[in-house]
Amino acid sequence: NNTVQTLEQISANCPTPFSLADNKQRAFAPVDDKTIASSDSNVETSVEVNAQQQQPPPPHNAHSPSRTHRSGAHKKVDFANAEGGQASLRRVLRAYSLYDQDVGYCQGMNFLAGMFITYVPEEEAFWLLVSVMNESPCRMRGLFGVGMLEAHQVLYVAEQLISQFYPKLAKHFDQENIHITMFATQWLLTMYTSSFPFDVVTRIWDCFLSEGWKVTYRIMLALLESAGPQLMKMHFEEILNYFKEMAFYLDSNDLLESAFKIQLKKKHIAKYAKEWVHKEAEKKKKKEQQH
Repeated sequence: NNTVQTLEQISANCPTPFSLADNKQRAFAPVDDKTIASSDSNVETSVEVNAQQQQPPPPHNAHSPSRTHRSGAHKKVDFANAEGGQASLRRVLRAYSLYDQDVGYCQGMNFLAGMFITYVPEEEAFWLLVSVMNESPCRMRGLFGVGMLEAHQVLYVAEQLISQFYPKLAKHFDQENIHITMFATQWLLTMYTSSFPFDVVTRIWDCFLSEGWKVTYRIMLALLESAGPQLMKMHFEEILNYFKEMAFYLDSNDLLESAFKIQLKKKHIAKYAKEWVHKEAEKKKKKEQQH
């Protein structure tokens, strides 16, 4: 499998200034449930998402099981000795929060780590997360930094590319008050790991690990190209429902083939990224002048 080979290559080349073994006491020390309660649902979702993604969406009138809440005294959770996917995921994410304390943990990172854990042992998964966050061509760290500035930049670039390649669809979205954040945030900030079947995700990551962000935008444009005729006939709620369900009916071969036929150039991405930087600088300048 190309994804496994690429992940192994990245893991082998990772630097080792931070050792999980040396920092095990800090990274995996027991903490009480209250400390991790806010992120538990995300962790559970990340570990279980692969199985859920293989199933078709439920009928619109189906009832979702309600989540039960813990009660009573808080229990100690032994991160060092706990077993299972959720425990592995917590260890990797907590270790990264110690390794990169400026970023810490941010929602969305759990999906990335969860995918890596599916393929490789925990320590390798940790270093893979370090690599895709910091090294070219992926460099995802800025998406999760203070203010998530690069996340805003990525969404701006995506919005401009949609207007460039599919102006009629972009106009229709505008008329229906569909904003880029309503469908593309999960796609782009988790590199499709949070909402697409695993066979599609692994094909995308084969390309992303080799070619970087250009592939990310290609996939987004290919998804909209295939869905365009249907979306043009829909209104606000129908469009949002369509985006929730479209992932379950994708063919990974067709998607990748369509994506690489799109005439997207690096200069297009660079143009809009630079445009966003200029606009942000202007906003900052105006605020300073007002004060």
